[in-house]
Amino acid sequence: MILKFILKAALSGLLLLTLWQSAPAHAAPTCIKTIEGDRRLSSGIATAMLEEAVFVEHCDGGWSRVRLSEGVVRLTAAPRVPPARTADMLPDGEVTLGHGDISTARLIGPTSRYRHGILGDDVEASGMRVVLRDGRSLEFNLPGQAVFEDLRLRLVDFDGDGAIEIAYVETPHIGGILRVYGLDAGQLSLEQSMSGFSNHAIGSRVLDMAAVIDWNGDGVPDLAIPDASRRRMRIFSLAGGGLREIAAIAHPAPITTAVMAADLDGDGAPELIYGLRDGSLIITRP
Repeated sequence: MILKFILKAALSGLLLLTLWQSAPAHAAPTCIKTIEGDRRLSSGIATAMLEEAVFVEHCDGGWSRVRLSEGVVRLTAAPRVPPARTADMLPDGEVTLGHGDISTARLIGPTSRYRHGILGDDVEASGMRVVLRDGRSLEFNLPGQAVFEDLRLRLVDFDGDGAIEIAYVETPHIGGILRVYGLDAGQLSLEQSMSGFSNHAIGSRVLDMAAVIDWNGDGVPDLAIPDASRRRMRIFSLAGGGLREIAAIAHPAPITTAVMAADLDGDGAPELIYGLRDGSLIITRP
């Protein structure tokens, strides 16, 4: 059984939800525009970690933190203060907050030399800069006509002792092939491949439309990712080396926000959080 919470109305900062046992009816939206997690800000990655806190941006520009308690979602006003920008960043580029020796990391050098415009404009980054905690600045600039077609840098430590898999959607706008690669001794090898997915819409600035979550509680991470229409959230188990669908959640409108996994009620079981084009906030769990 999948429990689905659809955000209905606000009253004195307390938002009440209707609990649906089947596909939710279309309801008056509260207009959720953006979903963001704290841990993503500290690494640039939203898909490979359980968020400690999740925030939503309303269409009027205000921000709230999301909490869940006994079937009731509470949105508490929580202004978001982004890290300081620099003049050489992309117009809406993001600063990644580092850990260890790294203080911040960002894409720099706005250029229009590559006019693909898949993220909504033709301004891309031609370089990157990492600022260390001792004040030193490290910079790398791409040669020729190459660009970074992205909004932020992602900081990843591959020092763990377990097997590492990397999943991505190839050509999310035409075909949408989900590929899972294994990383071993510095080499990538294709483990799984399946078509029919989309984790990005043409012109969208949202680059976190998927999440890793232990959906069935077996201790093995599962992958939550929209189908090609982005009207269905599909959840796959990677246990046993396969790619097996264990849940699918249909929606009346496309998924448009980042997808976050977080334990909103502190019960040890994570919830999946994302928003639809009609402004609805979706919170789901098995």
